Amino acid sequence: MHNIQPVLDQETVIAVNLEGQLISRLKQGARACSEILSISAHGAKLRTEGAVGIGEKLTLSLFYEEQLNLACVGRKYEDWKSSKKTVTVEFEKLSASDNRALKLILDYYAQLKKAGVNFSPLEFEEISRA
Repeated sequence: MHNIQPVLDQETVIAVNLEGQLISRLKQGARACSEILSISAHGAKLRTEGAVGIGEKLTLSLFYEEQLNLACVGRKYEDWKSSKKTVTVEFEKLSASDNRALKLILDYYAQLKKAGVNFSPLEFEEISRA
């Protein structure tokens, strides 16, 4: 485990460049490669190759020290007309351990940002080959 000092509050949104997968909880577990563009304690903005319905129940799967699967729901299309397909998801009913793991991720990326590290989005082709 990293020894990270907390540097943000619950409302902070952190720009990140994390690879993840969106897994539909309704469509027989259909999976889509996704890039997490920004994340907060309440949700995330994603660029994905898959179709996401507003209100659709999903799981956002990502890896940070260990696999983390966060229950979420599709909330808003940011840019669905271009090939970048950006959507916002809201986390729902996270367990105490998921909340702790998410806070570690947020604190880690906040420390990096404070140190001057900038995160540019991955090329979409890179994540769709995963």
